Amino acid sequence: MGAFLLVKKPKDLDIKQVEKEYNNSLRVFDKKGLSCYHRIDTKDYVIWAFYKYKYKVDNVVSFDNNQFVIATGTLIYNRRMDHSVLKELFNDFSEDGKFLSKLHGEYCLIVSKDGKLYLVNDYLGLNRIYADKQKNVVSNSYLAVLKSIEKPTVSPQELYEYSLYGSFFGIQSLIKEIDLVDSRNIWQLYPEVSAIPRIPEVAQLDSRNFDEMVAKVSENLLDYFSIIKENFGDNVCLGLSAGWDSRLVLALLKKVGVKPLYLYTYPDSRQPTCVERTKIMARGEGLEIDYVDDGKPPEVSEDGFEAFIENQYFMNDGLIPVFNNGSTLDHRLKRVDKAKLQLNGGSGEIYRNFWRLPHRNIPVDGFVKSRYDIDFSMCTNRFDKNTHFSTFADKIRALLEITDNRLNEKQIAMLFPLWHARYWMGYDNTINNQISYGLTPFNEARIALQSLDIPLKYRNYGSFQASLIKYIDPDLAKYTSHYGYNFYAPLPIRARLKDYAKLHVPIWLKAFIRKNFWNVNDVKFQLSKKQFPLPYYLSTEYRKRIFSNSELMVAEYFDLDKIRDPELLSRVLSAELIISNRF
Repeated sequence: MGAFLLVKKPKDLDIKQVEKEYNNSLRVFDKKGLSCYHRIDTKDYVIWAFYKYKYKVDNVVSFDNNQFVIATGTLIYNRRMDHSVLKELFNDFSEDGKFLSKLHGEYCLIVSKDGKLYLVNDYLGLNRIYADKQKNVVSNSYLAVLKSIEKPTVSPQELYEYSLYGSFFGIQSLIKEIDLVDSRNIWQLYPEVSAIPRIPEVAQLDSRNFDEMVAKVSENLLDYFSIIKENFGDNVCLGLSAGWDSRLVLALLKKVGVKPLYLYTYPDSRQPTCVERTKIMARGEGLEIDYVDDGKPPEVSEDGFEAFIENQYFMNDGLIPVFNNGSTLDHRLKRVDKAKLQLNGGSGEIYRNFWRLPHRNIPVDGFVKSRYDIDFSMCTNRFDKNTHFSTFADKIRALLEITDNRLNEKQIAMLFPLWHARYWMGYDNTINNQISYGLTPFNEARIALQSLDIPLKYRNYGSFQASLIKYIDPDLAKYTSHYGYNFYAPLPIRARLKDYAKLHVPIWLKAFIRKNFWNVNDVKFQLSKKQFPLPYYLSTEYRKRIFSNSELMVAEYFDLDKIRDPELLSRVLSAELIISNRF
């Protein structure tokens, strides 16, 4: 199943009146191309279930006394995905959460049992669930919840986060009336709302020995990938590069006997040798690989631009920027015709020192500034830098459930899966699961949380991840990466010195470098000091086709004339579509 909408019935309304009142929310799914195949109507709430865009699979099982189970996304229980496993899941379901140890994937589960209604999604929340403040309207579509809000109001902090960094962080969304449902709880939605904390079951890394850790992590990964094989076989799509993460995924697939049905690669402006190196690796492994170039698809005409943006807006559920050439969505839809499971190698950084910080305690506000202190000259006087950073720091303390202002080594490691991956990657994964089936294995709780036991010193220089690849598939490790070295031999001294320098840059200096030169991942992040040419779809003529009123709501927060980076401008204009409820 691809999507759902849950609405608690306003007093004394029958189903026809409810559908009339929430027609705009239901219309969102029509715009997405998701057809409704099941409706559960009780005296207190209504749930609409929608097929995936690509697959018409029924994931609703009903029992007596208004009891039922509904699954969306990619839900695997007790190593199975068949329809009958939902009955087993219903029988095992309990508030104590013991059933959760058998649950894998990126999913949302709705259960009505013993007079109560429950909701739970994957622990890291990659299959996102949104709700209004009272949890009267709940859906895995942000736009469906947005359309239920009579007068949406902007949450400035989250608007700035979304626009400047590509995501809002924490539970509050960029619309004040809409929250991201906290995936670390089992939620009771009826007869009253309550949150039941869940504690994921994770195989701890007890040994401090490097090689023993590599072996135990590999064992955990291979067991998970064997579950993928059992349910999808070779019917898998993977984007491959010559770098770390997708190579590790390919090694794991090979080890369990999966030959992906569809492999593709894509250009990376930061790594000019990436495509060439990836093709060499694929040929060496006897694998066919497709080259996907998103460079210059045919231009959309001015007359067709409004329909083009509207389609992208609904298909991307509003939160993925839509002012672009359309190639990302186009490729996404084409890939689902190639293979059933869209496998994402993202978040392999759990095995590296992603933040490039030394293994010592650092202040929370120091971490925030080292990562998020960029050029803010395009912001209006509504923006207050001190408030912006202090709110960021408060969110991190709330997430980690700490009260002091220092982060230890493990807490720093926690910020990748619980902060960066959860909030920054959730958009794409949710859309993938509305369209088809999608998994990001390194965001599986049993995998991501186990990685927190790996000391930071083992992650430095990519040592641990390189050893994983070498342990699982030595031959695959020997191919030269687009960094200029392979993952089988020791790291070259030049690369080691370069990483060492980045690791030991003082926290205060990291912010200066990020703002004025480069960020710690070698990605240029000069948002206003360098003039980038604006593509046609961001030109004044095209923007007028969408915004007839020259004074945009986002102009209260951004001076659009000072924005020089096309990606930032795309996010700001996409946010305008949401806060103005344009479509």
